[in-house]
Amino acid sequence: MTVTVLVTADGYIAELTGAGYNDHGQVLLHKCDSSDRARESVYKLLEVGAVCNNAVIHNETLLGQPTEGALIAAAMKHGMYNVTDRYVRLQEYPFSSEQKMMAVKCISKYDNDKVEIFLVKGAIEKILPKCTKYSWNGGVQTLTSKKEQDFIAEAHEIGRKGLRVIAMARGPTLQDLTYMGIVGICDPPRPLVREAISTLGQSGVQVKMVTGDAEDTAVAIAQTIGLETLPSQVLSGEQLDAFTETELDAAIPHASVFYRVSPKNKLAIVKSLQRTGHIVGMTGDGVNDGVALKKADIGIAMGKNGTDVCKEAADMILVDDDFYTIIAAIEEGKSIFYNIRNFVRFQLSTSIAALSLIALATLMSIPNPLNAMQVDPVKLKQSEVDFIKFVEKQNLDRVRKLQTLRRKNLITVSLLGLGVLSIYGYSIYSVKQENFLDDFEVPATTTEALRQLSQNFLMDERITDKIVKAAGKIHNHFVCEVGPGPGSITRSILKKAPKKLVVVEKDARFLPTLELLKEASGSHVDMVIEIGDIRSYNFEVGFEKAPSSDWFGAPPPIHLIGNLPFSVSTNLIIRWLEAISEKKSAWSFGRTSMTLTFQKEVAERIVAPVTHKQRCRLSVMCQMWCDVDHKFTIPGKAFVPKPDVDVGVVTLNPLKYPLVNLPFKMVEKVLRTFFNTRQKLCNKGADRLFPEEMRGELGPKLFSLADVNYRVRPFEITTEEYARICFAYKLICEEHPEVEDYNFRATKKTVAV
Repeated sequence: MTVTVLVTADGYIAELTGAGYNDHGQVLLHKCDSSDRARESVYKLLEVGAVCNNAVIHNETLLGQPTEGALIAAAMKHGMYNVTDRYVRLQEYPFSSEQKMMAVKCISKYDNDKVEIFLVKGAIEKILPKCTKYSWNGGVQTLTSKKEQDFIAEAHEIGRKGLRVIAMARGPTLQDLTYMGIVGICDPPRPLVREAISTLGQSGVQVKMVTGDAEDTAVAIAQTIGLETLPSQVLSGEQLDAFTETELDAAIPHASVFYRVSPKNKLAIVKSLQRTGHIVGMTGDGVNDGVALKKADIGIAMGKNGTDVCKEAADMILVDDDFYTIIAAIEEGKSIFYNIRNFVRFQLSTSIAALSLIALATLMSIPNPLNAMQVDPVKLKQSEVDFIKFVEKQNLDRVRKLQTLRRKNLITVSLLGLGVLSIYGYSIYSVKQENFLDDFEVPATTTEALRQLSQNFLMDERITDKIVKAAGKIHNHFVCEVGPGPGSITRSILKKAPKKLVVVEKDARFLPTLELLKEASGSHVDMVIEIGDIRSYNFEVGFEKAPSSDWFGAPPPIHLIGNLPFSVSTNLIIRWLEAISEKKSAWSFGRTSMTLTFQKEVAERIVAPVTHKQRCRLSVMCQMWCDVDHKFTIPGKAFVPKPDVDVGVVTLNPLKYPLVNLPFKMVEKVLRTFFNTRQKLCNKGADRLFPEEMRGELGPKLFSLADVNYRVRPFEITTEEYARICFAYKLICEEHPEVEDYNFRATKKTVAV
């Protein structure tokens, strides 16, 4: 991004040359504006942008937001270096998508009277209502309604050129500011974007532009890249906030440009398109795009400029950050879809005669009329190789013109008919086959006996099979089952023939049943029974022969599966999250997956997204270190004895790149402190991280460093924002070591005593 033009409040206009985050360029005033007075006005305007700023440029490398970097580079081109050193910052009011402005309260080091001054930058529609005056030839003039409209017209004119407009102001209070002027920042689209959008439109893909810029800027850029910009096709974030769900679903599919949007609006757009039957692919590069990328059917992150959070949330990464690359991916996907469907139809149609004959013979209990030696020559004579070559060489124009493909289109009526006929014979044959555990029955256990064990057990084999299926492939893998009880889930695991199964059961009364299962499995599975507490179980010893894998590679062939007792489930999962963060215990082998049952309310908490009523400390902690998925819910009546609640099955797969790389205890402390005041604004809870005498300084500093809005409640903060808060807390602890040892609860108890 580069500042290319600026207009001061007293009418001086300057153009800026050069590009990049450096001082290579000049601030060129118009000939009629080249007076010392004009240069002073430009200086004061750029001073606001440089001081009300958190970015740093070091050796032409930007550390911070690109927009703020462009403002510092503009000041450097005017000969203004280290401007922030002239001020002492007292307080910061960080930028938020709701306020659309940032402010800092400062004192000039050269002001003997130490007068406080506010420096503000942001959207002009948010800045001007707070201004009572405007700068004029070294002095100030009262801001009238007419003059305010003139300033807005100037901003619209610059915005229509496709430039991002940022207004500047300064004053003694936030309600008595002096308007200083505006700057226009250029952030041009890539050269091939227009061609890419045109090509996508021809193949049935709708492209929508979502931006935080003003309407004029958004419309100008949209026209540049070939998007429709009729009034009904351009919507603002404020309009989206005011719409009901029904109104959103009616308006969003027909709109092509969304401006002044917040992260909440992005998520609403994705959800609305999905509700109306669209498959949504979303591109993004910032932390605030993470939630919407995760929700989209296909999240696409930028490989060069995208944040780690964005990449982790996405399904696909564009290594060249080029929107045009998406076209090739779509064409390849459609071609594969078309080829799979036709190849399956071809295979089924050529096999129907043999399969029908085998199925009929099985139903009539007569010997199979065909054997392998009779079937293979028939298959070999068919020109399968020629067909494969045919389906791979689809005409590119035909692929591009294919209608939007839906997942449900893969199974058509004709294909379903062939499929049913083809699998019927195999199904009849399969159900007659013996399994090495089919003759084994779990010994009966009375309901009263189970009730005495303070745990609820599943006896429905269909449900236990479904739980094991949710764990993924476990054949020839290493499995640890937690709390097997009478062995219902154990039996479903054994049917999948893992290489080794370790069952850890605390209650020795289940030992006879588990021993019978071990005996029934014979030599098929190396089954080990451990009587003890899972919290003290040594996974390194239990799986000493299991192969390890690199943390950033494929997960190891190890799985944790368990029907956890309600009383210990939360404590146990937090203990395991700590082990994941330290890569020890079961996670010393790599990213070991977990498939666990929880009380439904706890399961909902684990996967709860931002703003969800169940979102809590556990939600954020699980999502910082794991990819979580609530697979399905089991009704309480399926358990013996029947509990008062339903049960949720959740998978937790450790992330390659955790959202936070800090000591677990520090992260847990921050989250616990925030969620202790769940229904209050988050700055109330944040204050409790610091000693009372330091809260006025360190509380605002925490949110400033993290770039997080403090005027929201804890469950309205995203997981990525909590990661930044934890990192900011670490920086503060390094600066003030006494903060890390401070404990609000301990202090409160001491005072009470």
